[in-house]
Amino acid sequence: MRLPVYRYSQSGVTFTRSIVDVSDTGSYTCGPCSGFYKSRSISITVVVLQKPSLSLETSREVPWGQSAQMRCSISTQHLGGTFTLQQLNGSFTETVEDTGTSANFTIPQVDFTHEGAFYCQYQTRVSRRNFTSPQSDTISLSVIVVLVQPNISLSAPDGGLFWGPQGPEVTRGHSLSLICSTEPQHQGGSFHLIFNGSNSTRTQLAINHSASFYIPEADYSHQGNYSCVYEVTVSSRTFKSTQTAPLTVVVRGSAHRYGFHNGAGGLADEDENIYVNAALPADQRDCGKDMDGDLEEN
Repeated sequence: MRLPVYRYSQSGVTFTRSIVDVSDTGSYTCGPCSGFYKSRSISITVVVLQKPSLSLETSREVPWGQSAQMRCSISTQHLGGTFTLQQLNGSFTETVEDTGTSANFTIPQVDFTHEGAFYCQYQTRVSRRNFTSPQSDTISLSVIVVLVQPNISLSAPDGGLFWGPQGPEVTRGHSLSLICSTEPQHQGGSFHLIFNGSNSTRTQLAINHSASFYIPEADYSHQGNYSCVYEVTVSSRTFKSTQTAPLTVVVRGSAHRYGFHNGAGGLADEDENIYVNAALPADQRDCGKDMDGDLEEN
């Protein structure tokens, strides 16, 4: 292969080519245009690395604590190099040796330090020289926290709980516990117990991923709908779960167990008086006469 002659001087000739590509790879000699005297040949290897491509094998939004996978690919004949994944404005970097034209990268457990843009590069060694590709286009990774919806359940420590047609019913005057629990995704956190969907809430710290809200003596003011919300702080950021479906609690008088009803058609408490009107037979109506002949009716 011959290069054009651009400059001549007494000390020799300088050959210059401004654009070099892989077709210029080969052996070169120099000498006069005619004659048998030529220089020793030199070998020139031209390596041109294309810009690699970086892609996300998982979603761009990765839940906190889960893994993220990326893939760096390049079109080249110079195999046996290394791929490097680098965070643009962070400290994360990882290098993978590969004999093919692509490499996979895995972040086992992502956290908020992994948020941001990433790029990759390919490095290879040809004729004892190192060559590095341009940087790939960047891709962005977002880290989110997805909390599992908690559960709510009911218990009566002293046995005042039974099931009615509308669900759980608690005997008035008995103790009541509403229990909020969640899966062990994160340590700590707190539970908010919401009553009747209003702003009336009670809050307790989570212990072993649950919290119990105790009512020592249930009365009619405690019946209604209850739901739970779980809240946790992860890396100085606070997250809340979705609210549970409401649990309806009914408070009944203790006489409900024995089938007593009051005059209004409701259930009577055992401390309420029950009055019954009775008509006496004619032959017994005189039993109540007193000495002056007056009839005292019951």
